[in-house]
Parts: sequence; structure tokens; C-alpha cells
Amino acid sequence: MVVIGAGVLWTRTKRLPALLQLIMGGIDFFLLAAKQVALYLRAAGKTDFYDFTCDPNVEEASGITLMISVAVFPILYLWYALGEKASNDAIQRTADGSTINS
Repeated sequence: MVVIGAGVLWTRTKRLPALLQLIMGGIDFFLLAAKQVALYLRAAGKTDFYDFTCDPNVEEASGITLMISVAVFPILYLWYALGEKASNDAIQRTADGSTINS
């Protein structure tokens, strides 16, 4: 879901925070999917890929990547949200505080 949402934001806005969210979401999806495929292959009797994904170096790198993603993703979302214009930019305020549509 995160990858889909980030992809929609990227296609609509072409802003850097959305692109970074898309990249990070894609990496997270790949890591989690690879682990699930490894578990499936292990159940089928093919343990080579499972042995690779359970290697301590691979698990450590995967864990660090996921932790960075979990920490940075909200920051990127906040960056995106604060940089987004209000949806009512067609409304302008006059000197007396009333609004007019342009």
C-alpha cells in the first residue's frame, strides 16, 4: 500500500519527498518479499535462498535498512505535507479579511 500511495504521489506531483518515499517503499517491499519467497522455498525443500537470506550479514543489512526506512518515512511525509500548497489557492483574502474567488 505504501508503494502504491507513493507512486500515485510521485506521478501527480513529481516532488522529491514522494520519489524518496517510493524508493524506500520499493526497497522495503523487495526485502520483505524476498524473505517470504525464501520461507516458501524452504518449505518446498530448497534451502539455498533461505540460507542466503538468513546469513547474519544479510539479516543485519536488511534490519538496518528497514529501521532507517521506518525512521525516515514519516520525516519525508512531513516534508511533503509542509511543502504542499493549500487546496484552496483560488481563494484570496482581501484587506478586510473576507475572501473572494479569482
